[in-house]
Amino acid sequence: MASEELMRISRDEAERMRLLSEEKYILDNQSKLASAERKGREEGRKERDVEIAKKDTEIAQKDADIARKDAEIANNEIKITQLKKETARSLKTAGVSLDIISQSTGLSLEEIIDL
Repeated sequence: MASEELMRISRDEAERMRLLSEEKYILDNQSKLASAERKGREEGRKERDVEIAKKDTEIAQKDADIARKDAEIANNEIKITQLKKETARSLKTAGVSLDIISQSTGLSLEEIIDL
């Protein structure tokens, strides 16, 4: 009877050890999976951050291009106004009527008179 009880306890202990080993195996796999998922998410975040940085750089470059073109336009407008005034001054000196100068240059009569 004691030997039967010892055999039963031994079988139960062996079963308990087998179940513990199986549980450890399952937990290890779950841990590996969770670690891989974390790593994948982190890599995804890094890739996203790189893409965002690239887009930010592209936007900054386009903004700089726009600012440069705006400055060119402003300079051209100043040059055009200067040329109109020079033309108006020459026509005024030549005795051309102020109305014709205004129509030709797009300057107002007041602007022409002030030249």
